Amino acid sequence: MAYPGADIFVIDDDGITKTPYKKTDNYMITRKFLENPEKMMGYLFE
Repeated sequence: MAYPGADIFVIDDDGITKTPYKKTDNYMITRKFLENPEKMMGYLFE
């Protein structure tokens, strides 16, 4: 997903959209987890 120069496309309700790496759900969820793992674990195991 982070291959230099790669185009990333997201498929959602709006169709297929070219998306910057840092705007993907995968990136944002991983970043939030790494910034505050205890909080994210709370969300997962409530």
